[in-house]
Amino acid sequence: MEDQQKQKVENIMRDTRKNVRYIILASRKLTRNEMLQVIRLFNYDPQNLKAKPNSTIVIESDF
Repeated sequence: MEDQQKQKVENIMRDTRKNVRYIILASRKLTRNEMLQVIRLFNYDPQNLKAKPNSTIVIESDF
């Protein structure tokens, strides 16, 4: 279990309209479409707060 957490790769994507930086932690390097899918699912979840301008959001992915 601990080995999987150590091997997390940071995939960084920026929303230039709001200047929000998304850091997606995954087991491998994600493609652009995979990163967009993870961000879409994160933003769709009503439990997650709306991203404020100039913020950084860290998301752990199952990929």
